[in-house]
Amino acid sequence: MWNRQGEAPDLKINQEEVKWDDLQNRLHDIFKIRAERVAFVRGDDDVDFEYVANVIDIARDAGVDRVGLLTRAQ
Repeated sequence: MWNRQGEAPDLKINQEEVKWDDLQNRLHDIFKIRAERVAFVRGDDDVDFEYVANVIDIARDAGVDRVGLLTRAQ
């Protein structure tokens, strides 16, 4: 979801709101103790794929091994 024109969309991990600057550390904390390091990313329809790609890159840097993309069910 867009905050204002040209601003990055809001982020959530499950239902927890996360700031962009905190995303890598938060993901690292979550996945450092998990045996399976798989994350799923879902973006609202109006989110540019650039932001989705950034989240994937940040997740990989945080130790996530595999990233799946979720689509909205019709």
